[in-house]
Amino acid sequence: VWEHKLPISREGSLEMTDWKQIVVMGGATAAALGGAMGAAYWYRTKGVNENEKEKEKERGKEDGVQDGGGKTQLITVLGLLKESMRDGEDGEKEQQKWLDVILTWVNHQAKREQMVKTGYLVPLTHLLSSRYTMKVRGEAAWCLSSFLMVPDYQSIFLDELSGLLLLLDLLYPEESSNVRGKDETAAVEHALRCLLNLSGVGANEKLLVEKGAIPILTEFLSHEDSAIVLLSVKILMNLSTLKENLLPMYEEGVLGKCIDLVAHRDETVVLRAIQICANMTDLEDEGLGPIVTWATGCVVQLLRIAGATPNHSICASCLQCLHRVLQQADKRTFLEMRKLPNSIVAMETLSRHIRSRTKLEELRLLSVNCLLVLISNDGMSTEQYSTVEDVMGTLLSDAENLALYEKAKMVLDAIAD
Repeated sequence: VWEHKLPISREGSLEMTDWKQIVVMGGATAAALGGAMGAAYWYRTKGVNENEKEKEKERGKEDGVQDGGGKTQLITVLGLLKESMRDGEDGEKEQQKWLDVILTWVNHQAKREQMVKTGYLVPLTHLLSSRYTMKVRGEAAWCLSSFLMVPDYQSIFLDELSGLLLLLDLLYPEESSNVRGKDETAAVEHALRCLLNLSGVGANEKLLVEKGAIPILTEFLSHEDSAIVLLSVKILMNLSTLKENLLPMYEEGVLGKCIDLVAHRDETVVLRAIQICANMTDLEDEGLGPIVTWATGCVVQLLRIAGATPNHSICASCLQCLHRVLQQADKRTFLEMRKLPNSIVAMETLSRHIRSRTKLEELRLLSVNCLLVLISNDGMSTEQYSTVEDVMGTLLSDAENLALYEKAKMVLDAIAD
C-alpha cells in the first residue's frame, strides 16, 4: 500500500506551501495508481498472449504442420514422432498422425533434403520393425519409398541404418502377430516399392539377392493382388539383367512362374514376364551351356499367347523372346518339338501371322525369323516342312518389305538343304 504523510504545522493546520505540496503529491499519487493499473493490464495481456502461444503450439501439433513450414516445424514433428514411438503398438494413433504429416512433405525434393538433414530417416526406418502395427509399418515404408528414389539416401538406408533386413521382414507378414488383412496388403505393396527403387542399382541388386529377396518375390508372382504381382515382376526383371542373378532366380522357380504370367490379364505384367524369360536365355549352368529343359514349354506358351492376343506389343514381345529362346536352345529342345503333332500351336500361330496381310510387317518378319531358326536346327517334322513351303510361297508373292522377302527365300533355301 502506498502511503505518504502530509506536512503539518505546529498549530496543527496546513500552511500555504503545504497546499502546493499536496497538489504535487496528489499528481504523484495519480501517476502511481495509473502505473499500477497499467502494470496490471500489461500482466493480464501478457497472460493472454502466453495463452495464445500455448494454443498456437497445440494447433501446430494438430494441423499447423500441414503446410510444411520451416526447420523449426520439421524439428517439432520429428520430436513428436519419436515421442510416440516409445509406446510401440500402443502409440499407433499418434504415430499415424505424424506419418500422415510427413507424407504431405516427402513428394517435394527440397523438403526431403531438409528432412534427411534433420534426421528423419532413422525413425522412419525403425518404424519398419515388428514392434509396431502393420499399418504404421506400411506407412513408414510409404514415406521411405520417396526417399529411396535418391541414390545417396539409398546408401544411408542400406549401409548406415541396415534397413534392408527390416524391409524384407515386412514382406514376411506371417511371422508377425499384428497382421490385419488390408493393412498387410498395403504394407507389402509399399515395401515392394522401396525394393523397386533399390533394385535399379547394380550393387543394391547383389545385396537384395544375398539377403534373400528372390524367394519371397517369386512367391508374390502368384499373389491375388495385381499391384503386388506387378511390383514383384518389375523387381525381378531388374535383377535378371545381372547374369550372376540368373541361376538363383532359376533355382527358385522364377522362370516357371513367368511363363505362367505370360497369360496374365495385365499387359505390363505380361511384358515384364516375357523380358525375364528372354533374359534367362543367358543362363549358364557351371559352363555346361544354357539351361534349356524349360524351353519347349516356354515356346508353346509364348506362341499360344502370341496367336491369341489382339495386343500388338504383347505379340511382338512373345515372338522376340521366342526367337531368343530358340537361338539358345540345344538339340534336345528341337527334338522334343519335332515330337509334337502337326497341329502344334507354333505352326498355327506362325502361319497365321505370316499369311495375314493385315498384320504389321514387324510381326511377319519376327515369325519368319523364328521359322528360320526352327528349320536350321531341324526342329520340324517332315509334314511341317510342306506347310512352311506353302506359307513362304504366299509370302514371296505379296511381301512389300525387302527384308521380309529375303528372309522368306532364306527359309526356302534352308528347307531345300
